[in-house]
Amino acid sequence: PEERGLADRPGYLFDRDPVDPAAESVAFRFVSPRGFAPVDATELPDGQLVILLRRVEYRIPAQFDGALMLADPSTIAEGTQWSGEVIATLSGPDLNENFEGLVFVPPARPEDGGGTLFLISDDNQSVFQRTLLARIAWPSSVPDPVDLGANEKARGETRTP
Repeated sequence: PEERGLADRPGYLFDRDPVDPAAESVAFRFVSPRGFAPVDATELPDGQLVILLRRVEYRIPAQFDGALMLADPSTIAEGTQWSGEVIATLSGPDLNENFEGLVFVPPARPEDGGGTLFLISDDNQSVFQRTLLARIAWPSSVPDPVDLGANEKARGETRTP
């Protein structure tokens, strides 16, 4: 199927709380894989962002695909395009959900490194959707790209994250 949708969206980086009258912003264009839209982001301790991306195929029931992108906001410049690297895809029957929330939680002891990413979906009061909370252990160093549903597909199994 042909991928549809924008791959380039307007973005603004503020130097402080945007409601502060003294706030200044830098306008840029966020580039994501074609058909994917950014739905949330969370900051890591090193200043990088993990961005939750979502693609929707409208049918009954709707098909959701997700991805996690790692990007460095220090590379944002006025009027330029900005993007990152897709480090994980959310696929498979257990992850075919409308994930729209993301947060990074550091470890209780910072010297332990790493942390936890939590993703959340909600059922939107639909019989075709579920409310899920997915927990992903975040390593101390950036992981290689992965498909978070690949192991289940290879074994023909499903499991709740």
